[in-house]
Amino acid sequence: MQTEGLGERHARPVLNTDYAEPRDESEQVIVNIWQELLGIDRVGIHDDFFDLGGHSLLATRLVARLRGAFNMNIPLGSLFASPTVAGLASAIAEIKAEEQTEALNILAQLSEEEIEAELRKRTENELT
Repeated sequence: MQTEGLGERHARPVLNTDYAEPRDESEQVIVNIWQELLGIDRVGIHDDFFDLGGHSLLATRLVARLRGAFNMNIPLGSLFASPTVAGLASAIAEIKAEEQTEALNILAQLSEEEIEAELRKRTENELT
């Protein structure tokens, strides 16, 4: 099986962490991206990106892929702060919650007429 320009996939290296499968869809998406970029068959959710051979260039590619997959701005620092699949999934959930809170705060500042006008505009855009 070919990886994204990195050659054949290889087995998961011997690590200090036991293999743990993804627990939800977000973790599965992250695992899939890691497996493609790192060329590893099985990535566990507690495996450290850098212990698996990840480096700064791959980190930038990984974050770019995550931004596309989750359709959100994910800071590169998130990977360095939480270099595991489980840690990144948690960081992404926090970012998503912050974005939703921010959107609700903006919405709370709008009048009912402004909200209705925005909904009409969006509905018209979807129909065209």
